Amino acid sequence: MYTVNSFFCGGGGFDLGFINAGFEVVGAWDFDKYAVQSYAHNIDTLVKEADVSTMSWRDLRPASVWLFGFPCQDISIAGLKAGMIKGETRSGLFYEIMRLLQEVRTATPGSLPEIILAENVKAVKKYLPTIEEEYAKVGYKMYYVLYNSKYQGLAQNRERYFILGVREDIKQTFVFEEQQTEFVPKLKDFLEDHADEKFYVEDIKALHIIEKAEEGLRVKQATKKGYDVAVEGDMINVTRPNSKTRRGRIGKQIAQTLLTGHEQVVVESLPTINVLGMLDINGHDNIRRVYDVDGLSPTLNTGGGGNRQPKILDYDRLKVRKLTPREFARLQGFPESYQQVVSNVQFYKQMGNAVSVPVAEFVAGQIKQYLEYLEMCSN
Repeated sequence: MYTVNSFFCGGGGFDLGFINAGFEVVGAWDFDKYAVQSYAHNIDTLVKEADVSTMSWRDLRPASVWLFGFPCQDISIAGLKAGMIKGETRSGLFYEIMRLLQEVRTATPGSLPEIILAENVKAVKKYLPTIEEEYAKVGYKMYYVLYNSKYQGLAQNRERYFILGVREDIKQTFVFEEQQTEFVPKLKDFLEDHADEKFYVEDIKALHIIEKAEEGLRVKQATKKGYDVAVEGDMINVTRPNSKTRRGRIGKQIAQTLLTGHEQVVVESLPTINVLGMLDINGHDNIRRVYDVDGLSPTLNTGGGGNRQPKILDYDRLKVRKLTPREFARLQGFPESYQQVVSNVQFYKQMGNAVSVPVAEFVAGQIKQYLEYLEMCSN
């Protein structure tokens, strides 16, 4: 059986994908004690709470694959954007994995994994040349691919890079498979039948707009700083100063809005299948992030319980609510058997940080086939 060492393992999404593909996890580490609690309860008690910067090659068992979904907050567009700086930023912990590989290479070269695999946000693209250079320094050839969770059976638009390294003595080329793009599931298929009342948002403005939409009244007219917004039936007209009128169909949905200034509200674009943006004539954008259950969830992140996180419209109750922790888990592909043993705040964080399980399994299956091919070639 092929084996895995997992760094920054979190709640175990990456690892579950590899386990489902037939790998055995022989080592798992994370700095977050709550993530370790979830992993130990749901996956394996071998997990250890550890800071990778304090680890050495002596802490590791030989493994076929090293996984490291290293921290993204200093790379992410939604994060700090401080960069991947060695010894200074959380995303700079990437270099600690390179250090451990170099230690193994020096102390026990026969224990180097055949494959190393990093995962990170789309914004890591600018750092790919740096990562390739670092991979080469420790003896690996780099291959990479961008996958989206929505094409792997999840109703979540989540793009992530998988950056694979093949040990330099292995001559066979690795080729990532393409994802299917014909089927994309709907958010409503991942929702709980009955969400607790605490997840509903009591927002008078949002309710007022929803009620008007349901009544077919929409917004008759709203003028802000020279912008004219008018609704006629299921069509919306937006006229900007010295500009032509833009016209689009609303249908069941309400036009997506974009706050372009402290007092201006402009209809920037109309929704297609996933966004149910609220037209807020009062100039507040705190209710914009409301999504249609017939579409997709946006990329889940670590602040799932916050007020500015994705919300859905409950058509039956004409109310807006947050996604629940269990819905976060479902949208990341975690099985129903995966139990929440930490607070909602910590569980949202773990699920938002996780690698989508079906995507991880898709990648793991390809790596397994590649390793099997290498074995066949060596016999």
